[in-house]
Amino acid sequence: MSVINNILTVMEEKSVKAIDLCKATGISTGNFSDWKANRAVPKLPAISKIAIYLGVSLNRLTENFDKTEQKNNPTNNDEVWEYREVMRTRPEMKVLFDLTKNATKEDIEFISLMIQKMKRRNDE
Repeated sequence: MSVINNILTVMEEKSVKAIDLCKATGISTGNFSDWKANRAVPKLPAISKIAIYLGVSLNRLTENFDKTEQKNNPTNNDEVWEYREVMRTRPEMKVLFDLTKNATKEDIEFISLMIQKMKRRNDE
């Protein structure tokens, strides 16, 4: 399969529209149309942006892909897809994630407790 066919397959699997993909990645709809019509081939930076947006590996889009690999890939599950969507649609969650990237398990447990206490206080 070609890169564009792989991209289109994943888009179909995840019910992603071309216009949404283009807006989210900054890829022009004209370029995307050219790829679909085989008038041009996507370059690696664009493929990388698409892979991130679709929540798949770069290999998934650039190589012949075996369905067995998809089933065995822990990043191809609904929970990971849901987290990716939250990060994409809620910038405040991305900030939280960025702040905790290098946090220890204890740091995260402490922060989690603080958030739970704040939520309880707000519920009262």
